[in-house]
Amino acid sequence: AFLPAIEKFNQANQTSSKLYFIAASKEKIAPTTLASLSISNQASADYKFLKSITLLSNNKFTEALEEIKLALKKDSTAYLYYIQESTIYLHLANNYSKKSSSYSSENISEIQATTLQYNKLALQSLGKAIKLSSNNPYLYYNRGCIHALLGRKSEAIEDFNKAISL
Repeated sequence: AFLPAIEKFNQANQTSSKLYFIAASKEKIAPTTLASLSISNQASADYKFLKSITLLSNNKFTEALEEIKLALKKDSTAYLYYIQESTIYLHLANNYSKKSSSYSSENISEIQATTLQYNKLALQSLGKAIKLSSNNPYLYYNRGCIHALLGRKSEAIEDFNKAISL
């Protein structure tokens, strides 16, 4: 079973390539997949959201972030958009942390600070998603994972317990 919000999104947009397929795919998504979706308004928040998924799957993190921010400007009530924003920030953090092995020790502290900042932004995005969908255990679990990654054990345990209780 998929999240009800994803099923609702698929039904509302009558996509030929279902969102849950796109989001769950381990493969890169060709730009033509996005063009095949039956969302006629390319300025719509939903189109921007799907475009950000496509860009993220092709490791175009900055462009994906730009698109999801445009979607959020158009609709700040869609918690799936905040999940996507959080996911992009986590990919950016991971991308920066990989750079630390190939840079001099002088640049490592800057890379670590940038990585930390992206992780904090991911937490903020999930916090916004939780405000919009407070009974969603996946959101608490994901936020708990980020807290654990940052060494915030008590916050992580609190979120994991909340996810279990839901």
